[in-house]
Amino acid sequence: MLKTLSALIGFIEMTFVLFSERLINSYFYIVRKSIKDSVPKAVMHFLVNYVKDNLQSELVTHLYKSDQAEELLTESDLVAQRRKEAADMLKVSFSTNKLYLSATFQKHFFCPSSVMWSILSNLMMHQ
Repeated sequence: MLKTLSALIGFIEMTFVLFSERLINSYFYIVRKSIKDSVPKAVMHFLVNYVKDNLQSELVTHLYKSDQAEELLTESDLVAQRRKEAADMLKVSFSTNKLYLSATFQKHFFCPSSVMWSILSNLMMHQ
């Protein structure tokens, strides 16, 4: 009976050892995977922060050192033309809006007095 009891204890201890070994291997696998995932992220984080902190000052330094600063800061002809076209479109939109509001106002709130109408239209044009 002593032999079977020691065999049973040996079996329980061996099972505990194998179970502990599996747990340790699983833990090391999780830690290794976590480190494999976090190292590239940390490296990229530090690289991006370094570039973010130093790139603007480096670019401004090179810009002011070069003789092309005025040339680089001038507006291109295409951009100037597109800006002018956009301003013209804005003017047309405002005048169309004023005409629409004028027609809507006249349709719904017709006032026979021409003096009143001229006062209102002047007010709308100066807004």
